[in-house]
Amino acid sequence: MFSRWYTVAVLFFWLATMGWLVKQKILPPMLIGEPPSYRTILESDAESEPVAWEIFLNGRRLGTAASRTFRKPDGMGEIRSRVVLDELPLSELTPVWISAFVKLLDDRHRNSQTIISIVADGAIEVEPLGRPIGFSSVTELGPPKNDVLHRSVLSGMHLGISMKGRVDRDTLHVLVQSGDFVFQTHLDLPADALMADALSPPTRLPGLRVGQTWTVPIYSPFLPPNAPLEVLHATVERKDPIVWQDRIVPALLVVYRGDPGLGLSSNQSARAQVWVDPKGQVVKQELWLASSRLLFVRLDPERRIDPELLPSAEAELRLIPSNGRDDRDGAEAAADEDRE
Repeated sequence: MFSRWYTVAVLFFWLATMGWLVKQKILPPMLIGEPPSYRTILESDAESEPVAWEIFLNGRRLGTAASRTFRKPDGMGEIRSRVVLDELPLSELTPVWISAFVKLLDDRHRNSQTIISIVADGAIEVEPLGRPIGFSSVTELGPPKNDVLHRSVLSGMHLGISMKGRVDRDTLHVLVQSGDFVFQTHLDLPADALMADALSPPTRLPGLRVGQTWTVPIYSPFLPPNAPLEVLHATVERKDPIVWQDRIVPALLVVYRGDPGLGLSSNQSARAQVWVDPKGQVVKQELWLASSRLLFVRLDPERRIDPELLPSAEAELRLIPSNGRDDRDGAEAAADEDRE
């Protein structure tokens, strides 16, 4: 027969465990509310009006971007985006692997003198219940539109990068293709994850309160091709009013940091941050890539958006064909290998 003290010890351990569970898992959602999800984002963006951004690199205007949410008759949702960066200094923002590729083309050009342009189209698919299905991203690199000085060694050619992701239960399977290079990887997807394209800010984060946290798997052409995903953790840190459209706007600051599980001290510094107004609209985003600061500023909704910048729900995201092939060839071959 168990002693009285043993029973007391078991009861104390049970109470301590339940106390931790209530404090860590039950009380936070009750006190600060659930963090944003695809369901709440789609519900708050029912009007599906396009959102445009001006993009600045270290204070200099670099390009524009636009995002739009589409709701289909079957209840499916799709978040589309287009980003256009022109006259991008290779040395300031472009990742090492792209810089090395360009240098191989012409080692007479120093990176500091090379200018390129980037056009990136992306889409995130969401099912009616608000769970992500997958994403597609196509990025084309080439010379600037007005390259009269021939500052880009990419004149007359292009470099394309295609990324596709599909969710299977709790796993995100990703396929990356660039030319003949094909790479596959996967990532465990937490239940609260909000997938994001590094080059396209979220348009809305409704229902925010200080203290909320969630997981953000980031995919980006600026990451190495063999590691196209990075897991960040978002936290609503504080109230932080900002100046937007020549007026002071009350806002909440959301900070994105690296995965603390990696145990790297440098990984805990802020990687990105966004400001969200009381309506749940993201009005500004700062993103750090390499040593450069990329700033997205939401344009006034009354300002006309260039029709060429507007994402289309019907447009198929695929690389420009090269030598009679396109990204679907590599994707289908990789899928066959995966099934085998």
